[in-house]
Amino acid sequence: MSAPERSARDAILAAVREARPPAVARVEAPIASPTPAGNGGISRTDAFNAAGIAAGADVTVCARGDVARIVDAALGGARSVLSFSDVTPFAARVVVVVNEEDLVDDLHAAYARIDVRAHPFGAFVAGPSKTADIEQSLVIGAHGPKALSIVVGRA
Repeated sequence: MSAPERSARDAILAAVREARPPAVARVEAPIASPTPAGNGGISRTDAFNAAGIAAGADVTVCARGDVARIVDAALGGARSVLSFSDVTPFAARVVVVVNEEDLVDDLHAAYARIDVRAHPFGAFVAGPSKTADIEQSLVIGAHGPKALSIVVGRA
């Protein structure tokens, strides 16, 4: 009796394992202290802004006194405004206001600041939702906000 033939499933899984790229070590983000100390790094705010823009968000840094005006402009005349306590962030347009001193270096530091017992639901939204799953056609806003504006208030 000959050895049993490999099933199609086993053959596919073996091919996937063989085609997998090698694992790479996690690279630390090149974030400097909140104010660069001459080390050639960039500020936390500049890194945050660059990441937000790269993800498709509209990021504005302004004086705290200008935040309300910037938010009004970002809402574009919306007739109702809901806070995160009223609705999840999966709406057509989301505007997030953050104080500059509350920015952190990475997701690990953000998680460390969250009390999940007090706030059992949350979402990290980095930009508009995008997918090309359906007939390879790009759709924006299918799984989350269609647009994200971030207003960073500076003291």
